[in-house]
Amino acid sequence: MTSRHTLPGLGARLFNLHPLQPDAAVDLLHQRLEVADPDDRRVQDEPAAAEELAALCGYLPLALQIAAALLADDPDQPLSERVRMLTDAGSRLGGLDDGERNLRAVFDECLTRLTPQQADLYRLLGLHPGPDISTPGAAALTDQPADKIAPLLRQLVQARLLIQNSKSHDRWSMHDLLRVHAQEQARITMHRGRVPRRRYEQARTRLTDYYVRHAEAADTHLRPPGEAVSPLFAGREQALAWFDAERENLLATTHTYARTQTALDLGFAFGLYLEWRRRLQDLITVRAHALEACQALGDTRNQAGAWGNLGSALGALRRYDEAVNAHRIALDFCEEDGDTRARAGAWNNLGSALGKLRRYEEAYEAHQTALHHFQQTDDTYSQAMAWNNLGTALGKLRRYEEAHEAHQTALNLLEEDGDTRDQADVWNNLGITLRDLERHAEALDAHQTALDLYQQTGDTLGQAFAWNNLGTACRGLEQYTEAIAAGEKAVKMLTEGENWVRAGEAWGELATTLAASGAEPSQVREAWNQSATAYTRAGDNEAATASRANAETPPPGT
Repeated sequence: MTSRHTLPGLGARLFNLHPLQPDAAVDLLHQRLEVADPDDRRVQDEPAAAEELAALCGYLPLALQIAAALLADDPDQPLSERVRMLTDAGSRLGGLDDGERNLRAVFDECLTRLTPQQADLYRLLGLHPGPDISTPGAAALTDQPADKIAPLLRQLVQARLLIQNSKSHDRWSMHDLLRVHAQEQARITMHRGRVPRRRYEQARTRLTDYYVRHAEAADTHLRPPGEAVSPLFAGREQALAWFDAERENLLATTHTYARTQTALDLGFAFGLYLEWRRRLQDLITVRAHALEACQALGDTRNQAGAWGNLGSALGALRRYDEAVNAHRIALDFCEEDGDTRARAGAWNNLGSALGKLRRYEEAYEAHQTALHHFQQTDDTYSQAMAWNNLGTALGKLRRYEEAHEAHQTALNLLEEDGDTRDQADVWNNLGITLRDLERHAEALDAHQTALDLYQQTGDTLGQAFAWNNLGTACRGLEQYTEAIAAGEKAVKMLTEGENWVRAGEAWGELATTLAASGAEPSQVREAWNQSATAYTRAGDNEAATASRANAETPPPGT
């Protein structure tokens, strides 16, 4: 016996049935069509459309059987056309009615068992744009205290209209088709005058305000030291945990409220976290939404920051020409505003993008200009980062002694006013410069210090960089066993993190170390081939070609 309602009085064993897995849902479609016509090959002929149709049915057996019945009744209809009909319909539920079975009627019947408070909460939850909601989020949506709303949420779980997260009990989700039904019900109650439109508008505003307020508060814990931090979070770990839990909701909210103040606010408050977690495609999305909102709202005051943020996101995805263009536009806005610190930041960002394009002289000039402007402020942290970037540019120009001095100056400033993660970055860069100066023992110490600092902050990407650099430093000291071990840790961490460009670089360093150590030629070739594979996955075909060429070149002495 199955039911959408718990039946504890049966005296029988109870099971919770979940939606089918995607493959099983497609199989059910195929079975039902095959029963009606053994020669029906539409699922095999249109596998992508079959998967999309199963998803539109929410993987619910009843919805899938209704869709199959409609298809069986129209044997000439392609699956892609049925998908289009469900996608284009004002409601997906309207397309899931075969005349005998009606999914909307099933959901409507569930509502008759709810109290007015439960039904109101059900309709409000349909307004939420993200995949799940926390108890505090639901409290904000409904304008009720969390301890009052939690029992109502559990009652909706018992009515099979909501799902409680098995790992985090204060998070709740709604099946896609139930969300569509809840939204329908909200529209119906407004149309019939049972609930004023402003109530739903106020609920949306409360929820978006909740997300913006908490994102801005969490963002303060990721910013450079010396800036005020919000008491809403106890520290960086708690702030990161909140962002981790709410990331998909924040992305959905940004998309849903595009070209509004909400998209602008979240675009600024959410970006640093996405950089931290290396969610680069998401970063591009929210930065682009923020810029679009600035332009739609006529907000010239924030356009420089929005262009600069978008430029940095483009640079992180190696779209350097676009990044340079964005930073130049940001710089133009800063020049108009006359804000010295903003102008300095724009020059700094431009210099970094130019450096990635190997336009090192221009990068050096940009970083020099940035440093000059920062030195006119009392912002020692930004001065330190400008010195660090200037040191990198000097290193690319082979002015190693000056680069060493610049990085050391950055470290001195950060020891007075800097956090552990920034110090780790500078130690890493200092180590690279020391290697260029062939001061390998000092370079090893610098990279070890960087690794220790990255481990303190839990920065796994930084740790991978440090391990890679440690391996290179050990190779310079002919400590090949340690160099190989460090290189292997680097490629493992970068591969697990799917940072394919850096993984390609690390495999290349490991291949060089293996060759220098006298390893078997097959091991060296395999490392170069792994490097090429990683670069290919990153879309860097030029670097992949170079790695494959190295794989085909025998190591010296063979």
